[in-house]
Amino acid sequence: MLWNCPYLLMYLLVQRTRKSSFSVAKSRMVKIGVLAVQGSFSEHIHAFKLLKEEVYEIKTLQDLTDDIQGLVIPGGESTTMAHFLAKNDFLERLQKWLKQGSRFMWGTCAGLILLADVLENEKVGGQVHLGGLSITAQRNSYGRQAQSCEQTVLLKNTRLIQDDKQEFPGVFIRAPKIIEIKPNVHVLAVTQNQEVVGVWQDNLMATSFHPELTQDCRFHQFFVNLIKDELFVRVTNDLNDCFCVM
Repeated sequence: MLWNCPYLLMYLLVQRTRKSSFSVAKSRMVKIGVLAVQGSFSEHIHAFKLLKEEVYEIKTLQDLTDDIQGLVIPGGESTTMAHFLAKNDFLERLQKWLKQGSRFMWGTCAGLILLADVLENEKVGGQVHLGGLSITAQRNSYGRQAQSCEQTVLLKNTRLIQDDKQEFPGVFIRAPKIIEIKPNVHVLAVTQNQEVVGVWQDNLMATSFHPELTQDCRFHQFFVNLIKDELFVRVTNDLNDCFCVM
């Protein structure tokens, strides 16, 4: 008798379609842009290619098209990068791009500085930055170039931990320190001294260190998964809307 109920049949159809959509969302390639101004952008591009995702260099305003779903701001010299972004009207374009919805951004090292809401130890006269990430960052806190080092960091998010492997090789190059985070910010990684070096908040992600300079792609995969999760949510919501209408 239940099979004669059109609403039950429709519900089962929606559930089956939702499972199919989940598989499609997870297998679908996403389009990633890497700001190719300076720093380790080529290493980021290589990591995403290893994951078989579409990845593009972003050098001009025209390169940042609406179909780019995620953008990486790589390490480099934050003052130089901020000057380039401001001089070429990139800051306004990036802000508009982010507000379009379902857009994600990951900043590594200098990129973290550009995404932080509050900066300490900034250059004389202040520093232009995007903001949006509810953290306070301190520039060059892990030393000068000669003091750059590699130290093991501990992963705090279960989606980053694979085969019970919580350790990750952290490459720090004149790295900023996260000295304060707001309650809505999730911790992704900490040092052995429990200093926060990786965070995620909504569609923004940041690391003090350089995952792209290692052979471990877990942070790149995490960033891709954030985008794919959002795609799945959108598809599911569309299906739910269709079911409600019916």
